[in-house]
Amino acid sequence: MNEAILSWVDDRLADLAGPAADGPVRVGPVLESRVRPWGTVLRLPVASWFPRSPGSRGDWVWFKSSAPATRYEATVTSVVAQRHAPAVVAPLAVDPDRGWLLLPDGGAPIAEAADDPAGALAAAILEYGRLQRAVTPDSCALVAAGVPDLRPSNLRRSFGDALLAARRAVIDAATACGDPDRKDLVLLRGQLAQINRRREELLAPVRVLERSALRPSVDHNDLHPGNVLLGGGSPRFYDWGDASIAHPFAAVQLPLGYLRHVSRDEKLFTETRDAYLEGFAGSACGEDLRATLDAAVRLAPISRTLSWDRALRLSRELGEPIDSEQLLAPARTFVKLLDPEPYHWPWA
Repeated sequence: MNEAILSWVDDRLADLAGPAADGPVRVGPVLESRVRPWGTVLRLPVASWFPRSPGSRGDWVWFKSSAPATRYEATVTSVVAQRHAPAVVAPLAVDPDRGWLLLPDGGAPIAEAADDPAGALAAAILEYGRLQRAVTPDSCALVAAGVPDLRPSNLRRSFGDALLAARRAVIDAATACGDPDRKDLVLLRGQLAQINRRREELLAPVRVLERSALRPSVDHNDLHPGNVLLGGGSPRFYDWGDASIAHPFAAVQLPLGYLRHVSRDEKLFTETRDAYLEGFAGSACGEDLRATLDAAVRLAPISRTLSWDRALRLSRELGEPIDSEQLLAPARTFVKLLDPEPYHWPWA
């Protein structure tokens, strides 16, 4: 275990406890360790007298460090907590230069804790809209801090980057499996060629987003029931490592896809979509928000493709084994641009 990490954690916990501390705050070795190419997460025991956050499941805190490519996660978490604290697991301490976070336990995720995961996720979508409106003023500062720029003005360039990443994924998968003529690889190459031919048509929604009155905000880019906590009884968002700055509506492609394709509750899908849009109506007088939403979610695979590409690059840099199926994730995500149904659920 990196002693610098434990020393930093101990110092921050001591600062938080102050002179009223009744002995050491951290009271034992690491309880749990998860090491991935894109970051490290540790669960650390703390004294029973140390204050818990609402919904905490026990006497412990979490440490998270991000790889250099996603070091901005610490800054995003801190900014969101300052702007809209009720909807995020507010960090106990942050070192943005090293990408380190010290977090309280925020409770169990919707996927584990909710009796009605679809209903809980629907409520979370509406809360996320409030978070987006609160964070909008920080968008430019977050881009300057390194958060990926998927704003409408940058989407055409991002499309090109994502296409290259998808092509590279197919080449790498063919090399890994030793069979470039494998049926799925041939299909993906054909789909990517089709996307390239139809580039201008597929990028037409960018013009809709460029005309939108809504300003960019933070796109979590991975909003699913495993990334929304229910500690304290209300939804709280965490794990911002895939975040970008984008048109706000891009963020709801994934959770609305869950409502439509996993819960298969079209009524809940429609009601949640319309309630989410209603929250933005005052900032976009006269705008056809459903048309804007359609444009944003149709282009959402661009950002998710680039997230996959970043993760795989980190795995390669660390020499982590990657099988051909993992290698294909950027390509399989990017070809969703051809799908007439924009609300995809990638794990269906």
